[in-house]
Amino acid sequence: DRNYVSDFIFLSIKQMAVCHALPSDFSSRGKKTKLMRIGFAGFCCKHCSQIQSAGYTGHADYSCRSFASAADNLASAIANSFHIHLQKCSLLPPEIKKAIAAYKRLHSRQLNGLPHGSQRKLFHILWKRLRACDKTEAEMEEITSKLEQSANEMKTAQATENVAAGQNVVVKTTPDEIPSQLLNPGSSAVSLPECDDEETKAVLKAAEQDSDPVSNDNLLLPSDRPLITDFIFLIMKQVKVAQPSALDFARGRRSTQLNPTQAGLCCKHCIDKAGYGASI
Repeated sequence: DRNYVSDFIFLSIKQMAVCHALPSDFSSRGKKTKLMRIGFAGFCCKHCSQIQSAGYTGHADYSCRSFASAADNLASAIANSFHIHLQKCSLLPPEIKKAIAAYKRLHSRQLNGLPHGSQRKLFHILWKRLRACDKTEAEMEEITSKLEQSANEMKTAQATENVAAGQNVVVKTTPDEIPSQLLNPGSSAVSLPECDDEETKAVLKAAEQDSDPVSNDNLLLPSDRPLITDFIFLIMKQVKVAQPSALDFARGRRSTQLNPTQAGLCCKHCIDKAGYGASI
């Protein structure tokens, strides 16, 4: 296979591993194809895959996971989206990342020196190998079950660690520089545009009546309501506190700025589902 492609494509493929489509992949924008189904074989970053196989299986939605719809689409998937992932992957050894960047600059010239159609030939070979790795949905049931179990175990372990460390979420409001008419809405008239759709107004009213701050980890208190617009209020009602995991670091989420105790946000509706919700 080595003689079919440029050094850039060769090194990029060497960083790949086979993965299989999971339920979480179907919700990821740009990853769903007409052929895609549970168990459909694609490729992912082997360095991130090693993190998953080491036990951090609760989140399979890596930015590197790709499921091409045809053999001819593999070229763009590898040279574009997968290359972008490799540039930011914190698990990719620096020397390999540097080499890939250097050979990327030589890619076009090397491609012109290869026999016509050789790279396309290799991608069709890779496509056949991927299709040979496809799994049935029945074969994927055990894998999916393990992912969900691991996600629950990670969530329980994180909660236990937080309790042991005394990490209680406390949100304080410091109103020193907040206009008095906002802190005391009745003190002066604050006229804001309102939505005239009754169904939409009903959603807002229901959210306002749900005054229990525990529902979103005390991020939004009843006293905060006069300080924000209806849009921000409804958005804030949908979030909860999240702690970064090893998977957040593996996915390249500003990993140089994160620390293990830094809290962030996630969707409260997705937090209980494996592979969803984190937005540290």
